[in-house]
Amino acid sequence: MTISRERKDENTRTTGISILIQSAVLPAGLLAALVYLRAGAGPFWQWNLLDPSYFYLLDGLNVLHGRPPGHIAHPGVTLEVLNALLMQVRHWGAGLDGLTHQVLADPETHLFLFSDAVIVLIFLGHWALGVLAYRSFGDLVPVLAVQLAPIMSTIVLKHAFVPRPESMVIVSTLILMTILVTGLRYDHLAKHGLRFALAFGAAAGFAGATKVTSAPIYILPLLVIPGWRQRVVYIAAAVGFFLLFMIPAWEAFPRIAEWIAKEPRRS
Repeated sequence: MTISRERKDENTRTTGISILIQSAVLPAGLLAALVYLRAGAGPFWQWNLLDPSYFYLLDGLNVLHGRPPGHIAHPGVTLEVLNALLMQVRHWGAGLDGLTHQVLADPETHLFLFSDAVIVLIFLGHWALGVLAYRSFGDLVPVLAVQLAPIMSTIVLKHAFVPRPESMVIVSTLILMTILVTGLRYDHLAKHGLRFALAFGAAAGFAGATKVTSAPIYILPLLVIPGWRQRVVYIAAAVGFFLLFMIPAWEAFPRIAEWIAKEPRRS
C-alpha cells in the first residue's frame, strides 16, 4: 500500500512537471518572438517608438519625486508606477537626484529595462494561464486554444514590447483570462463567488488605470459572476481598485477625468 501511494505521488509529480513544461511552450515562443521583434525595431528614440515611450519614462520620474504625471492620456498610471519601481530598484541607494541624473543620462537603458519587465510579465501571465486552464479543463487541447487567444492578433506582437499602455493591457487581459479559467473549475464560482468578484474587481481597476478604453471587456465578469450581491461587490471593487491604482496621479485626477469624459466623443 505504501509503494502504491509512493508511485501515485511520483506519477502526480511527473504529471505536474509535464503540465508545467507543456504550458510553457507557447509562452516561450511568444517571449522569443517579442525579443526578436524588439531587436529589429531599434532604439526607442525613433519617431515611431518615441511617442509615448519617453512620456511614461519621464512620468516615472515624476512619480518618484511625488509629482503628478504630465501625460494624462489613457491614463497609463500603472506604467508610470512600474517605471518608477524599476528605476528605484536599479539605482537603489543612489538618492533621487542621483537616480534622476542617471535616468536622464541614459534613458534608452531604462526603457529597455521596462520592456524586459513587461515581456517577463507577459510570459509569466501566459504560462500561468495555461497551467490553470489545464487544472480547469484537464486536457491539453483546450489549454492550447486558451493560450492561442491572446496571440491571434499581430497587434499584440506590435505593442507588447513597447513602453505604452497597450503592453500593460496585454498583462491585464491575461490576468482576466486567468481568473476566468480558474472560475470554470467545477463549482468554483458558485462556492467562491465573493472571492471571484473581488478578483475580477481588482483586474478591472488595474485595467482602467492602465487604459480606460479597455473597460468594456470588463462587462464580461457580470455575465459569469453568480448572484446580484456578488455583481454589486464586483462593481464596487472595480471602482475602489481603480481609485487605489490612481493614487500616484491623484493631483492630476481632474485633468484625467476631463480627458476620460471627452474620450467617447473622440472615438
